[in-house]
Amino acid sequence: MLNSKLKKIICKSFIIILLLGLFSISKADLDMNNQDINIKLNPAFPSAYQNVTVTTEIYITDIYKAKISWFIDGVLKSEGIGNKEFNFRTKNFGETTNLSVQVTSSDIGQLIKTFKIIPTELDLIWETDTFTPPFYKGKALNTHESTVKIVAIPNFINNNGVKIDPKELIYLWKKDWKISNSDSGYGKDSFSIVGPGLFKDNMISVEVTTLDGIIKNKKSILIRNNIPEVIFYENHPLLGILNNRNLKYFPVSNTYSEEIKIKVYPFYFSLYNKDNIKYEWLVNNKPVYDFKEDITLRREGEGTESYFISFKISDIKKFQLFTENDFQLNFK
Repeated sequence: MLNSKLKKIICKSFIIILLLGLFSISKADLDMNNQDINIKLNPAFPSAYQNVTVTTEIYITDIYKAKISWFIDGVLKSEGIGNKEFNFRTKNFGETTNLSVQVTSSDIGQLIKTFKIIPTELDLIWETDTFTPPFYKGKALNTHESTVKIVAIPNFINNNGVKIDPKELIYLWKKDWKISNSDSGYGKDSFSIVGPGLFKDNMISVEVTTLDGIIKNKKSILIRNNIPEVIFYENHPLLGILNNRNLKYFPVSNTYSEEIKIKVYPFYFSLYNKDNIKYEWLVNNKPVYDFKEDITLRREGEGTESYFISFKISDIKKFQLFTENDFQLNFK
């Protein structure tokens, strides 16, 4: 009987000791890792000398009843019950701000977690293979399924004040939120895609990090589809191409010669594979052949003559890629 009671006492003691040990381990892990404390920055990847709003979230206690303290580089900056939001200003590029948040409540005790905030910059630029005329000051726009190249330009400064070579960073590229493994990796700072089709767009994003993962930034860009445009200009025998006169809106009345040369520019049309390009000219609704981007028109009789000129360019392999336009020509 005594032995039976003794065994029960020993068994209960062992269970109590085991439970206390488990509790001590979980509490120690909580204090060491503090995985339950999260923060959200706005902006998410701040630049140098930028005002930042930081919000903390913790789900193991009632955050609105907890005392929340904010520290910058170990110095207390703000404290209060339910004080879940804090504002601070970043330092220069390459300089670390040690942001600490401390949560204190009766049920969990005191938790503290420190985050390293390192200012960075990341820009995305893009270019496409579509046509623009010589000396055109604008940007070539992508059109139906043209090739678009996106280049990431990071400005990452290490703690020694030295800019990190973009080719020594890790790039994770995504197209419409799907990772492109073949285009991602070490030093891969550019990403080429076949652009969106008609009335579509593509969301391109990249996450750039250092090898140790301490410095990072992320940015996205929306690549929209554009419509190519045909514009007619007169190719004057003495003055050359009159780029200041769009013949669609400034009809030409030829009074100085018996012929006129017309130059057409297919703005933003992809001319990468010229074997697939089809040119179609109509003069008074009648097709004329063997002309591409230049045509010469001559007076056929005497007196005033009017011609309705239309032009269409298309890609025989991309049935949705075409554009057309027309204008009026008068001989006097």
